[in-house]
Order: sequence, then structure tokens, then C-alpha cells
Amino acid sequence: MDIDFVQDKSLPAFFFDKFDTFGNKPAIIDGITGQQYSYSQLHELSIKLGSALTKLGFKKGDVCAIFCNNVIEYPIICLSMISLGVIPTLISHMATVPELRYQINETKAQYMFTVPALASTAKKAAKQCGITQLFVVGEAEGCRPISELFEDDGKSFPKDVEIKPKEDLAALPFSSGTTGLPKGVMLTHFNLTTNIQQLADIPGYLDTTLDDKVLSVLPFFHIYGFSVILGTSLYRGATVVSLPKFEPELFLGTIQSVEISRLFVVPPMVLFLAKSPIVDDYDITSVDSILSGAAPLSKDLENIFSDRHKIPIKQGYGLTETSPAAHISRSGFGPPRPAGSVGEVLPCTEVKVIDLITGKALEADKEGEICIRGPQVMKGYHNNSKATSETVDSDGWLHSGDIGYYDSNEFFYIVDRCKELIKYKGYQVAPGELEAVLLSHPKIQDATIIGVPDEECGELPKGFIVANDISEEEVHSYVAKKLASYKKLRGGIEYVDEIPKSPSGKILRRVLKEQELSK
Repeated sequence: MDIDFVQDKSLPAFFFDKFDTFGNKPAIIDGITGQQYSYSQLHELSIKLGSALTKLGFKKGDVCAIFCNNVIEYPIICLSMISLGVIPTLISHMATVPELRYQINETKAQYMFTVPALASTAKKAAKQCGITQLFVVGEAEGCRPISELFEDDGKSFPKDVEIKPKEDLAALPFSSGTTGLPKGVMLTHFNLTTNIQQLADIPGYLDTTLDDKVLSVLPFFHIYGFSVILGTSLYRGATVVSLPKFEPELFLGTIQSVEISRLFVVPPMVLFLAKSPIVDDYDITSVDSILSGAAPLSKDLENIFSDRHKIPIKQGYGLTETSPAAHISRSGFGPPRPAGSVGEVLPCTEVKVIDLITGKALEADKEGEICIRGPQVMKGYHNNSKATSETVDSDGWLHSGDIGYYDSNEFFYIVDRCKELIKYKGYQVAPGELEAVLLSHPKIQDATIIGVPDEECGELPKGFIVANDISEEEVHSYVAKKLASYKKLRGGIEYVDEIPKSPSGKILRRVLKEQELSK
């Protein structure tokens, strides 16, 4: 399936052509305050901000740190800078001073945008890294308000910045990749515009329309929020309703009051919608489509959700390194997607599954590492040629570090991460598989699995469970009925109040591993 990719435009030009068509239609709304910007305002303010930043010395090749939670100015800040050839490096709003300092130093960022709630952390890191120009959405001491820059006349906005879409970077998010410390992922203008078109221009994939109201509670710093939610929604003229973070009643209340039609979620949010009793207190029938991504959604959990809600749910799969999507469920074409599958390969993308030891391509129903090749694959890791060559081979295949397989209809399934596999007496135990079984139990609200060191066996699977009124014996018995004996929770069971997760919803197994090792 071919797509007529836009190959000669920068990312902002790609959007601005659309914005001019959508005009005064609401583009993005603050779900708490109701403040909003139309598409025309997004374009106009991007030009004004770009003009003001040019006067302040911003130029092509500079890097600017974006250290903000979900504010409706986020796309304006990014588009204005990218128009100038300035590269935004997207930073988690949960970053500590050392984490912030690390990313600033790695990218050599000269400027930073933040919000009042994060200003203290931003100022400490800026001082340590030599950043002297700090901007804020709102007001904070020692930071220049972005509102002042919005008053610029726009006349200094440069119209002669040469952008080479396939070479020049449009964004520099960070990812841990398959191993090691977080690394800057170099995404070009073409990487991002291509992936947005792959998702948005083919019937049956996202099918976002002008009438859609899209709830964005996932963070914009994450590539899922940045490109899949913001990118595709603004490209198609939908209205994005933004929330700063996931709070159950605010999330449900916003769906009800705004009549949200589309949700982009992660598996923990699907779990909440599937099992939480408070969901029944709200009317969410306006939602007609849900896409789950960022982590595998198990067959059992998907079925539990579908039994409770008659809302179509899709899955997608990708990585920061693939801008991010490589697979997505497609509606109305071919055989129906089986529950638990992340869907089919996107157009103009190749995917193979290789043996973890030999590297040879595997046939259907054989588990191995997912490898991806296509126009959305990153340019490489920033200033890290070694990590780049270890991840993208000489033939252009990106080795994802994810284990999966495809069935006879070429629907793909993700099992787990290579580095998170538990090795018990030589057997491979996938934490995700065990977690899916635990979550299928009606008394278990949440769960995760880690491997704990064992001198005799290598590692033992240990379960961390959020549950009421269920004994360890019941848990062990339930697992034994579902899985092979080598997958038993021989490392024990620990009851916890919550499972640690990142802002994008990924389980932070390393936090639990560090706690376990410290005992």
C-alpha cells in the first residue's frame, strides 16, 4: 500500500497548510480552565513566538529544552522553534534536577521552557548547566513569561531557513533504547510527517475527523503524546482536550462533560476502565474509539474491558525510535484483529521476527526479536554512534529489543522486552505473560512481575500485587491452572498499595528490582 508522502516540507509547514484550512475551529482546549486556541491562533502565535525567539538569538541547530507538563501552549512552543531550525528536546515533567541536568548536558541545550510548578527544578538545573534564558508558560520569578513573547509583531520571523526534511532534526526525545542510559533519539522532519501520514491518511487506522474531540492525558513529552495524539489530531483538524495528568474522576468527568469521542490510552488506563467501580458513576458513551499503546495490552484484559464496555478498542505498537508507530489495528479491512494483537504492519514498513541467538528470520507463530525498517526509523542516537550501530544494522533494520511473533494472518503480538525476560533454569519467563494472567483474576486490581536472583536457578519470578481479599495460596493456584510449572511465582508474592509506573504508563520494574536488591 503506497502513500504519497510529503517529502519537501518541514514539520511546521506540513501543519501550517492544514491550520489555514481549519481556521477558527478550536484546536486545543485546557480541560480544566477551558482556555483554548483555534487553528488560526496556533499558526499566528507560532509565527509571533518564532519572531521573538529570533530576536533573542535562537538559530538553526540550537537545542532548546521543553520541561513542561501538558499545557495548551506546547504545540505553539514546538512549532515556533522547529520553524527556526531549533531542535526541541522533550523532557519528562517528572524529571529531577540530576535527570534534567543530564539531558541538557547530553544535548547541549542553550534555552529552556517550563511552567510555574516546575520552575524551581528548572532554575536549579539551568544554573548548573549554564542556561541563562529561561521561559515560562505563566509567571515564575527568574523566568520570562511566554505571554510577553506572544506580543511580538511577527516581522522578524525568518522565511529563509533552509530545512532538509530527511536530514534535519525536528525533535530530540529521549529513550533508554534496548540497554543503558537514556539516549537522544534523532527524529527528522520526514520521520515525523511520514509517520503521521501513515497513521492518519489510510482508511481504517485512526480515521480521525474534524468532529472528533480527543482527550489527551498522556504526556506531550512522550512520543506517543507528541506525535500520535497531538500530531495526528492536529493534522486531521480534531479538537484536542488536554489534561495535565491522569486523575480518575477528572478523567471520567472530562469525558462526560466535553463528550469526548476518542481516547488514546495505555494499558493501566484500560485496566482502570475495565475494573474500577467508579466508572459506572459517569457517562462515557460519547467515546466511539480507543487506541491503546506504549505497552502490550493482554488478550485477557482486552476481553475484560470489552465485556464491560461496548467501545471499539484498537492497539498500536512502536518505539520512540520509530517516530513512534510501526503497527496498528485496522478496522473494516480483512479479517478481524484477534484480542491481544497490536495489529498489522503500517504501510511502507517492513517487519521481521528474528531468532534471539542466530539472528535468522522466523516463520509465523515463532517468538523472537521484532525488527523494523521504514521511513519512520530514526536517524540515529544523538552523539552515540556505538549505540546507533548496535540498534540499527547495516541493512537499516532497527532491532527493537521487544519479543513478539506474528500469526498466519500477519497480525503481530508483543510478548515482552528482551532485557526483562526472566531466566529460570534456562527457561525464558516473560513478565508480561504472568502479569496478564494475574490481571485476569477479578480480585486483582494491578500486578507486575520481576526476576529476583537465585544462586541455584538463576532468577525466580516474584509477583507484586494490588488486591483485596485474596490469599497467596489462591494466587499460586490460579497461576498454576493457567501456566506451565516453570512460570510459578517461586520468588514469592508481595502485596503493595500501587505499582510504580512512568507518566506514559509503563511499569517501572527497575524500581522494584532496586528495592529488592537493597533488601
